[in-house]
Formats: sequence, structure tokens, C-alpha cells
Amino acid sequence: MRLILASLISRRGARSIDLDPGGSRASSLVELLAVLGMMPITERYQRMRIDQFGKDLATGSYDLVMLDMLSRKPAYAYGIVREVFEKSKGATRWREGTVYHVLHHLEKQGLVTGYWQGPKLGRRRKYYRLTARGQRVWATRRQQWQRFTRDLNALLGL
Repeated sequence: MRLILASLISRRGARSIDLDPGGSRASSLVELLAVLGMMPITERYQRMRIDQFGKDLATGSYDLVMLDMLSRKPAYAYGIVREVFEKSKGATRWREGTVYHVLHHLEKQGLVTGYWQGPKLGRRRKYYRLTARGQRVWATRRQQWQRFTRDLNALLGL
């Protein structure tokens, strides 16, 4: 495989390939194909790469945001999606799959618990709420976030 890639790269005149070791497999594949001249880099793709920092910041805060949402009242997945969208004034749009992934992750840690609620006839919803441990972890992480953002803002002069 390396020999084939080296041959293709040398024929295209490329000296090296920056596959961004921290990047996703999909982006690395697209970059590889672009270097080989097999796929053009579109403006949309460039914007997605530039915004990777924003995506990483958002991903790193999912747990805290979810704990914060559930600290106020129990909620079901679609309700959480709507609330995130509304509170962010449309700037953040979570998908239900993301919400379920985060909820299950927090459930495995013993921070949230789920229960079914709804009419006996009709659609029931699974609501999630913080456990006692989840309340403590939420309070601790919230303080850590406040300290971190305050210190980072000071370093950046913001």
C-alpha cells in the first residue's frame, strides 16, 4: 500500500501529505484524495476544516451542558434538543442521536437515571434526571468550568 501511495504521490508532484493525525478518518481520506488529484477541495470542505476548533470546543462541553440542563428539571431527549436550540438562540443544534449518546454515557457513570412517563394509552417518553451523585458532579464541573474560562479569558486578554 505504501509503495502504491508513494508512486501516486510522486507522479502528482506532491512531496508530503499532511494527514492531520488528530483529524478524523474521513477528513484524512479527503485530504489524501485531494493531494493525489482525485478529488477537489471544495469551499464547503475548507469551511468545515476551519470550524473544527469550534466543533472540538462544543464536543468537549456536551457533558456539562447536559448536566446543567438536567439540574433544573427532568427532561426527555427531544425536549433537550429544543431547549439547547432555544437557549443558544439558534447557534447550537444538537441531534437526538447526540443527546442519547451523551445521556447513555452519563447514565453509565451513574450521573443520570431514566424513567418512562406518559399516558397509559399513547406515546410514552423516557425522561432523564440527575442522581444525587450527578448533582455533586454537576456543581464541581460547573465551578471548574468557571475557573477555566476565567483563567483562559485572562490569558487571551478577553
